[in-house]
Amino acid sequence: MPDDWRSEGFVSHYNRLYGPGRAEVAAYLARLRLVPGDVFVDFGCGQGDMLAVAAETVQTVVGVDVSPQQLALARERLEGRSGARLIESAFLDFRWDGEPFTKGAARKALHHLDDQQKGEFLRQVAPHFAPGALFILEDGVFDFDRAELEARMPAVLEEAAVYYQDAWEAKRKDFVECLRHEFPTGRNAWEGAFAGAGFEIVDRWQASSFYGGLLARKTP
Repeated sequence: MPDDWRSEGFVSHYNRLYGPGRAEVAAYLARLRLVPGDVFVDFGCGQGDMLAVAAETVQTVVGVDVSPQQLALARERLEGRSGARLIESAFLDFRWDGEPFTKGAARKALHHLDDQQKGEFLRQVAPHFAPGALFILEDGVFDFDRAELEARMPAVLEEAAVYYQDAWEAKRKDFVECLRHEFPTGRNAWEGAFAGAGFEIVDRWQASSFYGGLLARKTP
């Protein structure tokens, strides 16, 4: 995965097919109820879509990504924002020495970690979140256990064709590769990873059988 994200061709392909529009980003971030005093972090920030919208409200935004190409694009979008900080790092190598985060996000990013690594990552970053801080995740969240994936694959592919509509043929190969060779997983596994790191789940949503989200709060 890190080698892919250091490829300009792969980054360009990803941004072209999967870069969200502003309205999509704003709807996603609305669940966090950002306020000016927040310290906001986006894990897997990509080209800075979330950071740019968050920075309209929040003075301090932190973007973490393994791809120097993506961070260069994010840096351009955040030019002139004195409270923006961009960190090139793999998730499990992330270190932080600044103020505690009050709001955090990870969108279509943490599925690169297997279930054990998800828990490890969240336990590593949890001490950097203030009590009561919110963390929003949107990713490959199955409404079934990952062990059932192959048996459910035909139905999932039929649903994905409807979900992605005209974009399905362009995304189909990536979609299947992600499900089979990366680590989207069942809701119970995601929730267990958050709970093990000291977060409580305060909201859940499911856009499809294979894609959903969680809003978690850091416990004292």
